Amino acid sequence: MRVKGFVDLFVRGNSRSVDRLCVLAGSGGYGALGVIANLEASELDGVAIVPVVDALKPDGTMANIRTSQELLGAGMIYGGRALGGNSELLRNVMAYCSGLGCRLALVPDEEPLTRGALVSEGRASSVSGMKGFPVVAESIGIFRAMEMAGEYDLPLHLHGVSTSRGLDMVREAKAKGSDVTCSVTSFSLCLTEEDLIKSRWDPYLKTEIPLRSDSDRKALWEGIEDGTVDAITSGHVQISEEDKMVPFPEAPFGFETLPDAALSLLRTRRSEFPDVSEKKLLGCLTSGPAGLLGLEHEGDLSRIADGYL
Repeated sequence: MRVKGFVDLFVRGNSRSVDRLCVLAGSGGYGALGVIANLEASELDGVAIVPVVDALKPDGTMANIRTSQELLGAGMIYGGRALGGNSELLRNVMAYCSGLGCRLALVPDEEPLTRGALVSEGRASSVSGMKGFPVVAESIGIFRAMEMAGEYDLPLHLHGVSTSRGLDMVREAKAKGSDVTCSVTSFSLCLTEEDLIKSRWDPYLKTEIPLRSDSDRKALWEGIEDGTVDAITSGHVQISEEDKMVPFPEAPFGFETLPDAALSLLRTRRSEFPDVSEKKLLGCLTSGPAGLLGLEHEGDLSRIADGYL
């Protein structure tokens, strides 16, 4: 399938929400969405819907991956943080997926270290007194996933890499020839824990991929420039305004970043990171995620940028 515009690698959805997702995405210049749902490939309002198989059931146990993959023809399987932080479950899923010809995506984590975490460990956790997501949890998750993927000869995608150390590990693995790709979220590139602190713990800034330090954010932009980052996701989570009208600790993770995710990134690059190539940023928003979803991207990237700025 050939697509134009921006491409979002991972968005959760279902048959009831996909119409609204496509309207939001289309108004922000997106031409394709990788939707984690039991939906067949289709097109709505000019936005291509590409199925991404969910590796886990709602109760956290392994789903019937092979049946879903064969039925939907999906090339990507997604397990999120629940898979990335559980050694035994991850090994079982990788053993099952070996030979399917798909890439397994997960959020690298070490669940015993992050259980109950609400913010990044560091300034945010120190100022707030809330439990933080430590950098080492991401590093352990990356190391474990890459070791197991090598054991089963399984293509791996690390989603939501948020730290300088984590990105260094991906960079080193790629240099050694490992079949590993990675993505970062739009809000990890636009915001830091200082924005969360200054907001006085605005529930809208409570994110599953925690907002990190400014040095981590700069490292992610450097990863775009040197090619370590393959794709940038919107990080969009469909949450009602009512659900966020509670104190920060009680609020659900995530917020709606569509339709403005790509536009915000282009503006941030031009205002704060002009040394990062706009072409490479656009590649992470278009051809990079398109390739991971098995799509062919077409279109003049410079016209995309100018059109949405």
